[in-house]
Amino acid sequence: MSYQVIDPFLEFTNPVNGQPISVGSVYFGRPDSDPKNQPANRISVYAVQDNGTEVLLSQPITLNAAGQPQYNGSPKQLKIELAGSDTSYCVQVFDKNGAQKLYTSRVFPVVDLASLSAASSTLPIAGVPAWQVAATTTDYTDVMTYIPQALHAAIRGYSNTADLTAYMQAAHNTGKIVRYPKGKFKFSTLTIPAGGIEGDYKNTVLDSTDTTTGNIITYTGQDPEGLLINERGGYFANFYLRVDSMAQKASGAGIYINSGNTIENYTTYIGGVTIRNVPTSVKTSNASFLTIERNYFAFFKSSGLLMDNDTVLFGDNGDNVIANNTFYTTQPAFAIKYRTGGGRIFGNKINGGLIGIDISPLRDSSIILAQGNSIENQTINAIRFFTEPDSSATDYTQVSIIGNQIGGYNLTGNAIQINPSAFSLKNLIVSSNIILSPVSDTNAIDIRNTDRFAVADNMIDCMNTGYGGIFIAASATSGVVSNNRVNRFTTNYTQILSTSTQEIRVVSQLISEYTVPSIAAGATHQLDLSVANCILGDKAVASVSVNANGLIITAWIKSDGITTVQWYNPTASAINLGLCNIRVEVFK
Repeated sequence: MSYQVIDPFLEFTNPVNGQPISVGSVYFGRPDSDPKNQPANRISVYAVQDNGTEVLLSQPITLNAAGQPQYNGSPKQLKIELAGSDTSYCVQVFDKNGAQKLYTSRVFPVVDLASLSAASSTLPIAGVPAWQVAATTTDYTDVMTYIPQALHAAIRGYSNTADLTAYMQAAHNTGKIVRYPKGKFKFSTLTIPAGGIEGDYKNTVLDSTDTTTGNIITYTGQDPEGLLINERGGYFANFYLRVDSMAQKASGAGIYINSGNTIENYTTYIGGVTIRNVPTSVKTSNASFLTIERNYFAFFKSSGLLMDNDTVLFGDNGDNVIANNTFYTTQPAFAIKYRTGGGRIFGNKINGGLIGIDISPLRDSSIILAQGNSIENQTINAIRFFTEPDSSATDYTQVSIIGNQIGGYNLTGNAIQINPSAFSLKNLIVSSNIILSPVSDTNAIDIRNTDRFAVADNMIDCMNTGYGGIFIAASATSGVVSNNRVNRFTTNYTQILSTSTQEIRVVSQLISEYTVPSIAAGATHQLDLSVANCILGDKAVASVSVNANGLIITAWIKSDGITTVQWYNPTASAINLGLCNIRVEVFK
């Protein structure tokens, strides 16, 4: 037989004004029924006496002045007997005038008391706070219904010192999203099979006492259909997770998604969460279509976010969004270590650590977009694409690094480093980044082992004259370097060792007033101009400020510092342009 046991100090309150439903009445019935008007659907409810005996109550059950169910003038614990195979029940609450104020068609969870041990049967099994009765759904449950009433005041006052692990774990064993109100919840670790956690932003403080090894919150995921895919994912939102007493945990993650699972987890959401003093704030494995946004990860010593792909089965998983998070650490750590595929990393603020964004795939995949991030105070690289020794990746395509702001004040390595080492990355764009380049003899942008790439429209400010330019290695092929601006340099800021890479850069520009003489049909006219910084091998382009009337205008470098402009008349009659401005641009 299944029962629901309700806390003796349950208070029903009016959802409109928050006041107790004083001297009202309550009915309990079968799910989705109307027990007031359908007496046959009412279920048995017992008042548990102080000596443990039970008294069957008639319905409606009256409420005292505080809105509490009562028997013989005193609030009592209620024991609700569910009908037949039902796993839930409904509740109707009326005020003293008979007006319905609360109704919920299904109240969960329930427990089979016969299956409980003597020790566990002393735990509060369930309760329905008045504020929750009207909003109860099959997807959510409230953690406070699992915690003894005697601890509620200390929790809400942030003074609780009792270990709540058993109560919190019981709530998460339902597989629902568990709501945590404002307060301090002290626990060790949790394993969450499904559902997740929803708090009241930083007002909900989860204090872990575990300072040894392992993970604090482990989400395992489920595969109810046997499809090797869980498309319902986990939901973690709006709470503050930290190690108790602000101690630094020895190892492990604050939240670990899909730990040790052989299924691919889809659509997990982590948002509005603060995690601090944990070696890795969040770790995910074999997880796709994740959204990780608006979080604050602080004082991590390994990684702020570690996303990996640790099985062959899901070789191309990814398609994750990492957006508008803040990462801060003073430790030699990685802010984002991305080891899977299909990532959109944008709008994040990253301060400190070894490397800001580290893309180091474990397996073949494609499509990374790192855009609009603010990255500063790293000691090695701001953004790196790299393959580590444990990687089996042999092919990766479509990486875009666009519009990031990089403060390289402390960098000892290249600000943007692209070096897959084990294979050739294909289709790379590095564009429109603003880079305060490293202070030592390194580069702002360094490209190696890459095929088909463009480095364009970047703004680079060298802190030390002569350092911090663009380097293209011989192993980088079929590339274009175009329209980049480097301030404070004394030597050629672009070093291209690749023979198949083209640099397009305006090195000089001249506008000169000139009267072009009449040019006969089939004839040419040439003019030599002194153009600074041009050398043999550069490309020159010329134009005029008037209608050319069919003349073909070309230009070339005649010798270092001299550019020749030629007009050719392919028509059948003479053409006279007269006075005009000649514009000459020289490109590297």
